[in-house]
Amino acid sequence: MSVDGRSIVPNPTNWFESCVQYEGHGRAEFSDPRGSVEGPASARFDEYGNYSIELEIQRCESGRELHFGVFGLLSGGRTIETEGCVEMGFGGMENSCTRFTITSPQGTFTATGKILYDLREHRLFSDSGKLRLYPLRSQFDAVGAAVPRYWVVPLFNLICKPVLRHPGLDRHPLRIYQTFSLPDGLTRDELPIAIFEANERNRLIIFQYGGELAFIERLQDFEDRERRLLAGRERTLITAVMVGSIGTDTVDHANLRDWPVIELLHVLGFASGIETGSPWVELRNSNGELVRRVHVTLGRHIFCWGPSPINEDCNPNTGYILNKYLSSPERGKPHLLVSMDYAVKAGLSGPTLEEKWVSLCRGFEAICNGYGFKTQNLLHDLDPCNAEGVKDALKKAADEIRLRAESVRAKNGRQAARMGQIAKRAEETPIGVDRSFGLAVVELLDHFRLPDVAVAEKHYAANMSLHKNTWVQSLSKYRAACVHRGYFELQDEEDLHIVYQLFRHLHDILVRLVLKMVRYDGPYQPSTITLTAVEPVDWVKPDTRPDLLGYKVSSS
Repeated sequence: MSVDGRSIVPNPTNWFESCVQYEGHGRAEFSDPRGSVEGPASARFDEYGNYSIELEIQRCESGRELHFGVFGLLSGGRTIETEGCVEMGFGGMENSCTRFTITSPQGTFTATGKILYDLREHRLFSDSGKLRLYPLRSQFDAVGAAVPRYWVVPLFNLICKPVLRHPGLDRHPLRIYQTFSLPDGLTRDELPIAIFEANERNRLIIFQYGGELAFIERLQDFEDRERRLLAGRERTLITAVMVGSIGTDTVDHANLRDWPVIELLHVLGFASGIETGSPWVELRNSNGELVRRVHVTLGRHIFCWGPSPINEDCNPNTGYILNKYLSSPERGKPHLLVSMDYAVKAGLSGPTLEEKWVSLCRGFEAICNGYGFKTQNLLHDLDPCNAEGVKDALKKAADEIRLRAESVRAKNGRQAARMGQIAKRAEETPIGVDRSFGLAVVELLDHFRLPDVAVAEKHYAANMSLHKNTWVQSLSKYRAACVHRGYFELQDEEDLHIVYQLFRHLHDILVRLVLKMVRYDGPYQPSTITLTAVEPVDWVKPDTRPDLLGYKVSSS
């Protein structure tokens, strides 16, 4: 038989909505005085993370008489009744809204916790008007839905080119493109063509969650969304969905921040080099039908491109790093999540060099704090005799300063007080303790057994005409410049190149530190190599050429 390729290409299932809305009967409840307002209501959420919630007030109830209509309820003001007169102070709307619901045949939308609101189109003393609400958390529960089987996390701004497939996911109910079933009776020549056409859209990022396969799939119009983001026509768009089995997880507002799946947004941002977030989380049953949608914006980022440590189309290991993160002893620890985020921010193309340096330094400092390298003991490398000699010298200096302070006390008490403080600090400050950024980085690299310090210091020593400081001293110097002063004092283009070369090397080190913390042992794209490359995490050796670390090497 002759195979028509157009009949084999799978069509999108269209189960996912990038913009959602709920309409029905609304009810807003208030605490002091107790009461409620009701009427037609709607809640609309778009894929940019924006929302609009309104209730048209048609009915107003309260436990006390409302002489001033709905405003008397919302203001929270106390009324004073005298003979023939009712008084109430006019201020803001102080009555807290504690709960808001929209009930419809499809389900119930609920907002709880702190709910801000304002009143519009209201005539004084009337029971009408429009209430616009701004809840911090809300969710929709569908009517008659079965027990949730899968979770779905829509992804902001993820740009990737998946290449993997798995037969176990070909017919998953939440696939955007389910693999087309091949017709019977294909010839040997027709079969390869049919298989190729059936799997043309079958490209996923695959990982394990809760002992089952999970996946990331791009939306059916991904190419158009990608073009709009890259062209700057859009700042935030949903580009893909992440789907997995819910298992024993409980997903609601109470525990959402501690849900491991949310942490994967940090890992995806790190792997792709693009800050990634989500507008909401969905729970769906075994048939893919909606059970619950939890509305909370997670990381609403403006799209900006950066270097990708895991280039999915030539190094399809995004799923593998997700697996390694989920099994890592460091999973969920703040220093790991924060350093991932700062590694992404430091690589983005939009910020200035100083801003990128600040992000880079913050990433290193987060890891240093996590591993106890916030301060350095300068006496650690001294032999006992020299260490005791330093301590004795500091004590003698403190004693001499005190004697000098006493000699001038009668003439100048202010000078004496200052010298007394200096003596006290020399004696009480932990001896040999420093807070050097450069030394902290050295200790961190020693801990992870990265030989970059030796390679970089050798290069700096061989090019003393360009580098007036050692590599370690340069780290502290540039960190102080961008963090405390806010700018680099660069004299010429050569100075700019020196700072940028050091930045690229540090960025690659930060990426490798993150990879080591999650125990990732696959290949990655080094920040210092411009062309496409796949290198192991431990690719830097004591004899690695400095130019491979991003440094300019003299041809002489």
